[in-house]
Amino acid sequence: MKRLTHTLAILLAAATLTVGAVAMAQDDSTLDQASQDRASSDQATKPVHPVTPEQLEQAKAREKVVLLLSGYHHFPSRADLDAVAEAEPLMAVLRALAEDEAVAPSMRLRAVDAMGLYDESAATLYLIARIAPVPESTPSEEARTLGLMRHRAMIALAKSRGVHSIEHLAPLLSDPDLQLRLTAISALGKHGGDSATKLLRALKERDTHHAIQREINKYVP
Repeated sequence: MKRLTHTLAILLAAATLTVGAVAMAQDDSTLDQASQDRASSDQATKPVHPVTPEQLEQAKAREKVVLLLSGYHHFPSRADLDAVAEAEPLMAVLRALAEDEAVAPSMRLRAVDAMGLYDESAATLYLIARIAPVPESTPSEEARTLGLMRHRAMIALAKSRGVHSIEHLAPLLSDPDLQLRLTAISALGKHGGDSATKLLRALKERDTHHAIQREINKYVP
């Protein structure tokens, strides 16, 4: 009987120790989970990219420019854009919009159009780059957008640089692509002055395509 009582006492003590160990393990697990939760919360509220005053100003300018370019019945003037920001940061916003593949193609094209309101070298260099042929490796959907952008850049360059755009646009008067030739004629005819008129008159003599002749006749008597 004494031996049985002693055995039961040992088993009871062992059970008590086991329960205590389990409870302690659960407490440790709870503390670990709470610590992980706090760390996760801290990470979520911690800014991944610090926002500088310059970045904040550019974000505000971009929002205003997008609003200006969104109008269906009104295209912003240079004065409208100057009211948003000075030329250099504003052109940076326009370039960013034009290059952002996540932006709607219509907005990207209007951003290129707006570059034509600036005769600063940064705008000129960007538009010259945009009239270059689209790389063949470009994905089809983006290639279509860049193809349209090429035409808009030609018009914008002529609008901003006038006679000084001739050296960049004149070679396109002989491009195999009929649509590019037509756009070059339109751009130079509207904005190229007398020097462009001479080029178009010479083109009229050698390019007899009916669409080319019709477009040239708009600008050459």
